[in-house]
Amino acid sequence: MVIALQYINKPEDVSSIFNEISTKRMDVENCVYCEYRIYVKALADIELKNYTSAIELLEKITRKLSENYLRKPLFSAYIRSKNSKKVDDLIQKLSLLIPIKDMQELYLHIGKEYLRLGLQVKATFYFEKLIDTFKNNSENENLSLAYFYNQDYTNAEVYVSKILKKDTSNIGLLSKLASSQFKNGKIAASKETIAKLKFLKKDYQYGSIDYALAQYFAILKNKKKVIEHLLKSVSQGHLFTTLSYQNDPLFAAYYEDESFKKIINFWH
Repeated sequence: MVIALQYINKPEDVSSIFNEISTKRMDVENCVYCEYRIYVKALADIELKNYTSAIELLEKITRKLSENYLRKPLFSAYIRSKNSKKVDDLIQKLSLLIPIKDMQELYLHIGKEYLRLGLQVKATFYFEKLIDTFKNNSENENLSLAYFYNQDYTNAEVYVSKILKKDTSNIGLLSKLASSQFKNGKIAASKETIAKLKFLKKDYQYGSIDYALAQYFAILKNKKKVIEHLLKSVSQGHLFTTLSYQNDPLFAAYYEDESFKKIINFWH
């Protein structure tokens, strides 16, 4: 199931594999394997736009398990099926029940999902809710990403830089720092950061550097470079996840582009 979904991006193959084993007698609360199977099946349903099926699976399992990684695709299914009321109702309920760290992760995820659909006002609402949970000068990656995706590149540069002082080889954040610097008019600094990013390239990174470069060029609106680096990334084995390619809001402008579709179907 994981190979079909994340390695070759064929979610349509997941159901037949999933159905080989019945879930009727599964004790999900005491079976991590069962939990993962349902999670992957739900992700495949979301990719196929079978939102009702995904919601049924995830609502049932999240009543028994309080794992944040199971809540995130549930919110994705609600948002992509245009059910904002379900999103608002569930997030309000969870805010009374779960730790603030988990809430921060959900706010970021929900914001990115709305951004993926081009719903900037909705996205901003959740990014700002995340930002409001922090005190000034907090060194937290979710905070820096909230600023970045909310297009507040001034604060994004400040907070990403703080984290990179301690985590100098964070590929994703180096890309976002370079993007923020470019947006802030610091072209020379942006190019210097990209040089640092490229210097990190080595064997067995499975396209992570090229993927980060594609994100950078997406901010610069350089389609040719975006496609070039995404093609390199997928050919090196960068996985199809809930955060990448067709699920990455930075590439929303290219979802319907034929060259982008060829990339997400690269292994077919």
